[in-house]
Amino acid sequence: MLFLSGDCGSDQSYYNLEVFAQHPQARSKCQALGLNLATPLSMQDLDKLDDINYDDNEYWTEIRNFGGLACVDDDCDNRELTTADNQTISLTPFGDIAISSHKQCVVGRDERIISKECDHEKQVICQSSCTWFPPTFSISTSPSTPTEVDVPPSTSSPFTCQPMMSILSPINSKFYKALNQSTEFLDANQVCVASEMELASIQSDEDLQSVLETLGSGSFWVSLYNPNLVPCDSSLTCSIKLRDSFGQIFNSMGLSAEFQITPKRCIRLSINATFTRFESEDCDANYPSACESTCGLGTPGIKVSNMHMYVTSFYWN
Repeated sequence: MLFLSGDCGSDQSYYNLEVFAQHPQARSKCQALGLNLATPLSMQDLDKLDDINYDDNEYWTEIRNFGGLACVDDDCDNRELTTADNQTISLTPFGDIAISSHKQCVVGRDERIISKECDHEKQVICQSSCTWFPPTFSISTSPSTPTEVDVPPSTSSPFTCQPMMSILSPINSKFYKALNQSTEFLDANQVCVASEMELASIQSDEDLQSVLETLGSGSFWVSLYNPNLVPCDSSLTCSIKLRDSFGQIFNSMGLSAEFQITPKRCIRLSINATFTRFESEDCDANYPSACESTCGLGTPGIKVSNMHMYVTSFYWN
């Protein structure tokens, strides 16, 4: 069962899925129905969400604290957080707020928003505009009377291009997943292509933050290569020396990561609680692949032979 709150005189309707999940999985559950995770923008929105939060649980929102803001209640006036589509949201309309600098995800409860660790399991409430209804249903509601609706599987979701088990990043609108299968670098992209994706390319801090948010800890092959075996140790010194695995110049300027590049050709991204680091590695070492995709990716397999030719042209010199 799915519980609906809202009316078509308002901008949003909310749907309580009555399940609990970590933040990335909560977003995916909403997207599978063609919806978004709840994004309250006002106290009125919080009131509507509380109307269908019958058990008074904390529920995930798409408000994020990417900037490391820390504030409480009135101290949050004129401060901003970020929504799923990278729009800033003013905290001034909210009276009860508790945001910690090291907690990126935000929950709602009892007209209050609080930052939490993203791996906690919270209630999943989705939202849509009033133009969306579950297929074959016509719904009429009032703000004070939740309506119980049976929802069949959606066939009109805008996320039908989402590769299986991947996670959509709200930062750059790409899908990501880490494959458990470990391979040598030359096979890394083919493994991604088998999942209708391609090896992740990191060309901006947005791309990097998207990978960190969706993949978690580990060491992964990414689309990055050191063709001339030149060492470098910072985003500045590495910027003009490295290439992605298809020969394009790697733009590392401004990336929030460490660099440990030695005279080895292939590069992995290592992520843990203490650092994020690009590290050079022997190309025949085995690591999982970090894969990415967009709805407009098309046929990523075309790039496989190009990658192989570019990398091997340096590998055997």
